[in-house]
Amino acid sequence: MSSAADRVTERLDRAAALATREFDPRLAELLRGRVEAQLAGAPAPAAAGPLEEACAALADQFAVHVASVTEEQTEPVRKLAGDHGLYAVVCALYAFDAQARLRLARERLL
Repeated sequence: MSSAADRVTERLDRAAALATREFDPRLAELLRGRVEAQLAGAPAPAAAGPLEEACAALADQFAVHVASVTEEQTEPVRKLAGDHGLYAVVCALYAFDAQARLRLARERLL
């Protein structure tokens, strides 16, 4: 891998770590797993409890087509985690999505 690609990967790793520093580790891994499963066409990890279920539904749609995320997917997260919590979930999803897409591209192209 080129040094530029290495730097991008390192920055995405840091972005994901920063985005999830206030998360329950289980929720962070659920979000990462849901995004990766959607992009790879693999079975997704199960959610446990209302917050995880709401976050899983948002993560699934986010990975498939972020522009199609609706209030129907965001509001349950907002109600359970607040505005700050919803924003934190979305930041984490962006980082996990970029990491997964870059990894898949590298695997398929190199």
